[in-house]
Amino acid sequence: MNVKALLVGAVVTCLALPTGAADAPLLRVYLPRNVSVEGDALTLGTITIIMCDDMETATKASAVAMGRAPWSRESLVIDRTTILSRLAGSGIPAARAQFSGADKVTVRRSERTVGKEELLKLVEAFLLKTRPASDDSRLQLIRDPNELVLPEGKDIALKPRLSDGAPAGHVKVEIGAFCDGNEVAAAHALFKVVYPLRQAVAIKDIPTGATIAAENAKVEVITADRRQTGEWVSPFGMVALQRVPAGTVIRPSALMSPRPGLVVKRNQGVTMRLEGLGFKITALGEALDDGKCGDFIKVRNADTKRVVTAKVAPDGSVEPVFEEEKK
Repeated sequence: MNVKALLVGAVVTCLALPTGAADAPLLRVYLPRNVSVEGDALTLGTITIIMCDDMETATKASAVAMGRAPWSRESLVIDRTTILSRLAGSGIPAARAQFSGADKVTVRRSERTVGKEELLKLVEAFLLKTRPASDDSRLQLIRDPNELVLPEGKDIALKPRLSDGAPAGHVKVEIGAFCDGNEVAAAHALFKVVYPLRQAVAIKDIPTGATIAAENAKVEVITADRRQTGEWVSPFGMVALQRVPAGTVIRPSALMSPRPGLVVKRNQGVTMRLEGLGFKITALGEALDDGKCGDFIKVRNADTKRVVTAKVAPDGSVEPVFEEEKK
């Protein structure tokens, strides 16, 4: 309950006392269970509802200091005994104070929280606009922004900006919360500048002298803190100079070019591959000619028995080029 919002300040109601009432004014204090407040100091009028037949007494009671306001996310509990002692210290007789409502009131600061998801959306939009890193790089989030706790009811503007305090190879974005031109809170997100890096990995053990092919290796793209050096060359068709265990990155230094020679022999079973935009077709076939890498040979499809002209790939597979005319 926000007493201030409900009553627009300390609510004071003057009640007519019956004839013959005691000379001392009766002070009636209503305690809500929960109150949200603004500012740095508490008064009795900001956390309770005060009613009295005497305006001067009610005004004096409303101004009685109740200590500091709670910090952000802090709760303060004030009970009737504490209120009575503060009233007595202000010259208001405790015997003339009458309580109603709760036995104690829990006081919290009036505030709202901006979560990291909302902050990250602001940061991402800011980075798309400013593009602080090179076009061939990516920004990898390594530290989320802390959530911001801001005063409720205030006009707060959230403004992202680049920070100069980022380590080398990183980008730091600060999100400042501004109220009336003053920064009241801030959070930051940290990104690492990374680059796409292609590499070949053995998907099963590759013995010395074996040809690197789709059956024993794959190409994957990872991120690294450095650019790819030189032009990347596919290892397919190269020969392993040493054993490459499964799961190991295939280094260019561990490969050599294949010696000139036959890749496919006549009557050998081959894999026929045909790839295009969004599709990949494979079939089994029989080589009708010997062939080196790059040669065009005739291949019979094992299922359809059709004969096609195909180009020999480094890994021993063939790519159909066109179908032979039937004689």
